[in-house]
Amino acid sequence: MSENIEVQHAPGLQRFEITVDGKLAGTASYIDDEANVRSFTSTHVSDEYGGRGLGSKLVDYALQSTVEDGLRIQAICSFVVKKVEDERWHPHTV
Repeated sequence: MSENIEVQHAPGLQRFEITVDGKLAGTASYIDDEANVRSFTSTHVSDEYGGRGLGSKLVDYALQSTVEDGLRIQAICSFVVKKVEDERWHPHTV
């Protein structure tokens, strides 16, 4: 049986969330500023869901959503820093 994995934006909480079968598995928190910059401050995946690539899926979605919203990316969280350095996000970073 396959798991239902969903990623969504929770702007009221200033974070992106990933759920597995309806249970919160991880978050990517941010702060937006007046200069159209979204600063990613922390990423967390619960231990029970670790090692399954959920953090990467969560951050990929968060970064893509940020670019689609016309915002620039500031990577403060070390996990997001690594994703930005390793992948295609360079032109969108501060």
